[in-house]
Amino acid sequence: MKKKGTSQKIETHICIIGSEDVDARIPFIELLEKKNCRFTVLGTSDGESFRNKNIPFIRYKLNREFSPFKDAATVLQLRRIFKNHDFEIIQTFDTKPSFLAPLSLLFMRKKPRLYRTITGMGRIFSLNSIFYAFQRYLYGLIQRILKKRVDMTIFQNNDDEKYFIQKKWVEKNRYSLIKSSGIDLKNYTQNSSVKEKKQFRKKLNIPEKDIVIIMIGRLVKEKGVDYFIEAARQFHLSRNKATFLLVGPTESKNKNSYSENKLLSHSSYMKYLGKRNDIKQLLSIADIFVLPTYYREGVPRVLLEASAMGLPIVATDIAGCNDVVSNGVNGFLVPVKDTVKLIEKLNELYSSAELRKKFGNNNKKIIQVFNLDLISKQYLDLYKMK
Repeated sequence: MKKKGTSQKIETHICIIGSEDVDARIPFIELLEKKNCRFTVLGTSDGESFRNKNIPFIRYKLNREFSPFKDAATVLQLRRIFKNHDFEIIQTFDTKPSFLAPLSLLFMRKKPRLYRTITGMGRIFSLNSIFYAFQRYLYGLIQRILKKRVDMTIFQNNDDEKYFIQKKWVEKNRYSLIKSSGIDLKNYTQNSSVKEKKQFRKKLNIPEKDIVIIMIGRLVKEKGVDYFIEAARQFHLSRNKATFLLVGPTESKNKNSYSENKLLSHSSYMKYLGKRNDIKQLLSIADIFVLPTYYREGVPRVLLEASAMGLPIVATDIAGCNDVVSNGVNGFLVPVKDTVKLIEKLNELYSSAELRKKFGNNNKKIIQVFNLDLISKQYLDLYKMK
């Protein structure tokens, strides 16, 4: 509404839908708030981080696994929320919300525009069994049914985009590629001092001359944890002066996760640190970052963080990882579930400080294309399209 002599811009009301890690979208939200957007966030966390930022938050129920009755309850809950708010755009950032949200909008008279970001293909495309094959069939069926009801599908890596196009799961001219969710590089401009690094290494009982090799992520099998542990064991047997750090939360309700006792049983050649809030500090004392995953992600955030910190990377040649790592340029790509190749490339980096420095410096340049400022602008440009 315009007042006499003044012009007032109307804010675009956007609903962000995620799950337990939706708070990772806060920097993205804060940038777009400066561009005449306002947000309401739907997530499964307690929402405290959003309340601290005065961002409206609604908690909803979401089951990560396939569950027809629970999924139907989520669809109905989302539908009630959508009816009670004036959202102009709905933006999903997780696998299940990407198809539960469009289901919730079916037969609604006034529908907001629906944008969904495919943040990887998840467990059902990472593991092989009759159960997961059936889930893949259902997933494809749902995508074909819903594709005309989605205004824009945003992919984070080339492989997922090609797969959806090949399967005809997206409408022509209704998809775009935006690589990753972005990373706020301003948080990585200042590094720890040499003294601080020494003190932190001492606190973690890391020998002064050891090369530190680190892996960070959710501690489930499909992240390649077993291969990291085996690499640590082999390095130990070879009497290499290296410390392997494994960082991340276990998932007690996930049958593919690990118990803390199981992880601690490898303490003679690997340090399990559990869930940490000092990731940047841990990366600052590392020499090599490893991600031997075979989980179909969009673009793993930990790879962006490691790159921003100037670390050389050894990762598997899989969708998402190979969008960040160029083999022989800023790290090495190895085949999935190949311990021999993983150890071979770790040894190559372990043995050459010059190569580690070269890859690390290249990463500091490559990471610029994943800058959150650029990523958020690409999203904003899409939101402006009618």
